[in-house]
Amino acid sequence: MRSAGSHASRKRIARLLIIAGAAVLLAGIPKTALSLVLQRDYESTPGEDFEYVSPRPASAMVSPWNNIAFRQGRPIDARSLAAARFSVVGASSGPHDGVLVLADDSKTVVFRPFVPFAPGESVQVAFDGGIRTAAGEELPPLVFGFTVAAVDPAEPWEPWLSEALSDGFPLDPGPESGSPAAVQNPTAAACGPLPTSYPPFRLMLSNQPEPGYVFLSPFRTVLPGHLVIVDNLGNPIFYRRIPMPSTDFKRQPDGRLTYFAQSFQGSLPKFYALDESYTVVDSFATGNGYRTDSHDLQLLQNGHALLLSYDPQTVRMDTVVAGGRPNAIVTGLILQEIDAAKNVVFQWRSWDHFKITDAASPEAPLTAGAIDYVHGNAVELDLDGNLLLSCRHMNEITKISRQTGEILWRMGLKAKNNQFTFVNDTRGFSHQHDIRRLPNGHITLFDNGNALVPPLYSRAVEYEVDEVAKRATLVWEYRNTPDTYGSFMGNVQRRPGGGTMIGWGGTNLDPKLTDLHADGTKAFELGMVGAVWTYRAFRFPWRTNRFVTDETSLDFGNVLLGSSASRSLLVRNPSTAAITIDCAFSTNPSFEVQAPVPATLAPGEDMKVEVRFQPSLEGRIEGKLYLRSTTTVELIAQDVELAGTGVTNRPPDCSVARATPSELWPPSHELVPIAIEGVTDPDGDPVTIEVTSVTQNEDFHGSGSSCPDAVVEDGAAWVRAERAGPESSRLYEIGFTARDPSGASCEGAVRVCVPHDRGAEDPGAGNEGAPAGCEGGGPAVSSLGPCPEARRQLSEDAAAPGRLALRTGQEDGGSVAIDFTLAKAGEMSLAIFDLAGRRVATLGSGWRGAGSQRAVWSTAGVSAGMYFCRIRTGSEEIVRPVLVLR
Repeated sequence: MRSAGSHASRKRIARLLIIAGAAVLLAGIPKTALSLVLQRDYESTPGEDFEYVSPRPASAMVSPWNNIAFRQGRPIDARSLAAARFSVVGASSGPHDGVLVLADDSKTVVFRPFVPFAPGESVQVAFDGGIRTAAGEELPPLVFGFTVAAVDPAEPWEPWLSEALSDGFPLDPGPESGSPAAVQNPTAAACGPLPTSYPPFRLMLSNQPEPGYVFLSPFRTVLPGHLVIVDNLGNPIFYRRIPMPSTDFKRQPDGRLTYFAQSFQGSLPKFYALDESYTVVDSFATGNGYRTDSHDLQLLQNGHALLLSYDPQTVRMDTVVAGGRPNAIVTGLILQEIDAAKNVVFQWRSWDHFKITDAASPEAPLTAGAIDYVHGNAVELDLDGNLLLSCRHMNEITKISRQTGEILWRMGLKAKNNQFTFVNDTRGFSHQHDIRRLPNGHITLFDNGNALVPPLYSRAVEYEVDEVAKRATLVWEYRNTPDTYGSFMGNVQRRPGGGTMIGWGGTNLDPKLTDLHADGTKAFELGMVGAVWTYRAFRFPWRTNRFVTDETSLDFGNVLLGSSASRSLLVRNPSTAAITIDCAFSTNPSFEVQAPVPATLAPGEDMKVEVRFQPSLEGRIEGKLYLRSTTTVELIAQDVELAGTGVTNRPPDCSVARATPSELWPPSHELVPIAIEGVTDPDGDPVTIEVTSVTQNEDFHGSGSSCPDAVVEDGAAWVRAERAGPESSRLYEIGFTARDPSGASCEGAVRVCVPHDRGAEDPGAGNEGAPAGCEGGGPAVSSLGPCPEARRQLSEDAAAPGRLALRTGQEDGGSVAIDFTLAKAGEMSLAIFDLAGRRVATLGSGWRGAGSQRAVWSTAGVSAGMYFCRIRTGSEEIVRPVLVLR
């Protein structure tokens, strides 16, 4: 690219033509007569100092409504547009006024004429400077011309032409097999009729598909369009009837939902955007007078949109091919990028880059009266910022520079201009749809498989693409079993987790869509009655806010057979309009729903729904709760996952328990984390573990104990311990109780090796007052129990009379005194629990002597209220209430 200075030094002005009356109206300033039309004899092609010029210099068949745009590549000082020396003059329409604006990329200058150009005329554009970059450099001059099309692409198309561009499906597919009112999924209409004309679906398979919802837009060309979201049971989450056929219903990266609607009530076709409440909040249409095509809309992160348009023009095909018609209607392809203000900031036209003879499809015979030689059906923003285009009737994927519009490469084994070597794929794709680039650089597409050697079948394919070596390697494909052939439409959606949705397009046989697990096995399949199709099918996460629930799932846990448990759900209307909830039901009779429906919720109002779980069998039970608002043309639903487990009062299996400490042996009187694992309830689910005692195992007492198999892991339960001497490690026996939510429990004991921290305190620390006969440095009587000799001595003296007793009382200073009496020496545990059954404090655990004893619970930081104190020995348990006052 040449700088403005070098450009001026190398170019010479051939002549300057002044035409009176030429003027331009710049953005934000009054109309200014600039009557300059510059005609220059350049040494090189006009526009070479600009990376993008539209219309392309010397191009033909340009829309009469086309804007003028140019981009030099550097940021522009928007204030300098007022000084632009710029003119646009038509050979027959004369000078054109308009508005000159800077696109939101701050680089592209756009001139929008106030009136269209005359059909067939030539137009001269002259820019002689005045606009400066943000760095202060003036843009170089630019002079170019183009010829306007004789056919206005904005004019309505004849029905026969619409059919020719319809992707191959007939306008009237004939009688529909099956009744539109018959819903194959029995739970879809469980609590009342569905909206009128709701499409009939058939759930064929639901094999633990990924979370999320399936988006589709079923249609027959002679019936209204439908926007549909269904869940993994095939039940409707959203439905809206559209007056005319609609396509490409999907969730965009910014969270909005978009769909294409054919023209109705005098409006032009366009894409519409819905927010989370299903309210139309935006629309997207091609500019420059081109009619918006239905095949694709991609919303970009910068707020721009990629769109397609078809451009039928009259061409003398008798000068192109033998037998061609002198007045054939040939349809070109227009690709546009529009910014947030709906300015066309990039436009690519097949007329400028493709030959009509590039067509490679029997559906586009070059001797026909109507020739759709490209039939673009998908555009994709590539990882490097350029564009990928799927050209169905050329069997080609084309990569296009998003800066200059130049073709970077062309790929397709069945394409006339293929530049790639194909590996592992001798078939090649044909009449393909839905080109997409994956994050790993691979590309996917839907290979319709038209006009190939029978048997005809469609497939999803994935290629690894080497753009330097021009090599495409087939690394994955999916064919249905039995084969599915969709001769038109179709898509492949690869999701981040590896799952793949395949829309089979124009097949009259079920399935109409297949969703795959990441390993390629089928997860979900849906059918539709007869000649009903969806252009594409997707799976997306989604949740509406038209009305909301405070929970998305309710798990009732374990409930004894013959018993029940209830939970409540809050339903709220956060919107500014009232909504009527007319349906509440569950898919499983074990979950009984009690809701005051129908109920009309005013803005901000809520209502409560009660769900009662009464298991009828043992094991895991699942279902779904649906809340719906339904009219004759629309359905809005929220679904809530329901789950619970029916259990009998069988104790858990404590025989499989194992325990490990989570860190090295700490200094005296610190808490040691202990994890007990492996205990499950009868259904295999984890249960609550309570440590009741920790006893040093005498067989391993001594310095020779190394516990070589000790494992250090994170723990879940805590016990109090003291330092145990200079040994490298110690083995302890831990007593525990396992209890499931139904109340069933078991008691057990496991051994755990506790490594010794040699760098800690002096081995004898904390052992004052040890009973006679203990080894030097042995532990005192503590929560871990005495040394073996002291334990035997206490056992012999444990004939104290009485029985287990527990008394509680408030003490001064925010503490609670706990008095208890043990009838005999042994293992015990003393703990405090709140009303929800959560352990608040452990006051004692392990070996204790017989007789009356006291523990003090410090309630600092504990909320006032009722608690429970529990003392437990090997054979008895007592629970007493404890009142904490403030």
